[in-house]
Amino acid sequence: MSNFFYDTEYSNLIWVTFDGNTWEEYRQLLTDVVQLANESKPIVIAFTPQVDMPKGPPLSHLKWTAGLVKKEDNILHMYVIIDTKHIIGKVFAEVATKLFFYDTPLTVLKDKQALYDAYRDLMYENDQ
Repeated sequence: MSNFFYDTEYSNLIWVTFDGNTWEEYRQLLTDVVQLANESKPIVIAFTPQVDMPKGPPLSHLKWTAGLVKKEDNILHMYVIIDTKHIIGKVFAEVATKLFFYDTPLTVLKDKQALYDAYRDLMYENDQ
C-alpha cells in the first residue's frame, strides 16, 4: 500500500512509498504529502516507488511533480530512489530530470545510502 512516514533519525525527512497502479493514485499520494508539508517545518521527500511507472504517458505527471516541488516553499528537495529492477522507470526519470527539470530540487538516486549522503549534504548547505 502506498504511504508516507517520517524518518526515525531525521525529523524533516519524509519517506514516500508508491505501489499504485494509476497516475491518479500517484498524484493523490504526493498531494497528501504536500498538505502535510504545508502544516509543518520544511521537509525533504524521499520517494521510493515499489513498482514501475503506471501505464499511460508519464511526462505530464512528471512535469506536475517538478512544478509541485518548485512551488512549495516547505519542500527543500525531493529525492527519488529507483531500484535497478525498475530499469525503464530509472532511465526515463534520469533523462527527464536532466532535460526538463534541471532547475528543480529533484534528484534521482540509486539507493538509500546515496539518499542519506545527499540529505546530510543538503542539510549542511542549508545551515551555512
